[in-house]
Amino acid sequence: MKKLKISAVVLGFLGALAMAGTASAHASLTEANPADGDELDTAPDAVSLTFNEELDADNSDIAVVDPDEEVLELAPAEVDDGTITQPMEYTTAGTYTVSYRILSADGHNVEGNLSFTVDEVPTATTEEDATDGTDDETADESNADDNVEETADATDESAHDDGQDDESGNFTKMLLVLLGAATVVAIVIVFVKSTGKQK
Repeated sequence: MKKLKISAVVLGFLGALAMAGTASAHASLTEANPADGDELDTAPDAVSLTFNEELDADNSDIAVVDPDEEVLELAPAEVDDGTITQPMEYTTAGTYTVSYRILSADGHNVEGNLSFTVDEVPTATTEEDATDGTDDETADESNADDNVEETADATDESAHDDGQDDESGNFTKMLLVLLGAATVVAIVIVFVKSTGKQK
């Protein structure tokens, strides 16, 4: 009888442990790409996390912090069965921290984080480069406007100089005509006086 009682107690204890283990089981991360601590030459297009249970798409999300400790504004993460994928954008080379909060289909919440380092990021996705591109376009437009204004000013100055040259030329011609006329008049007067004396 004692042996039976002891066996019943042991079985009951083992059953309780099994039930407790089942009740305390949570979804766990089985794979991360990139993995925690990875150092990459080129930045990946997305971060994907795979869990051992199906995820609730409406209550699972990822947040990413850049090397300057700024939270990135990214497109919504996509959930497919037990995998959640976050499309990425980058601000600069350095370490990015990925924080996740997921809800498994059986109602278990799981939170965690990992980080990876990239040595080079796509230039098209950096905010600084985008700003530089805008500044360059603005500078080019400003330079073009300045060139147009300089050309217009040079044209006005050239026209003004041409007008002054025309006026100067006309004045010289008039002066020569007057001098010629005066010379003719002087010759006529001398000739008339000379003729009068001879008479």
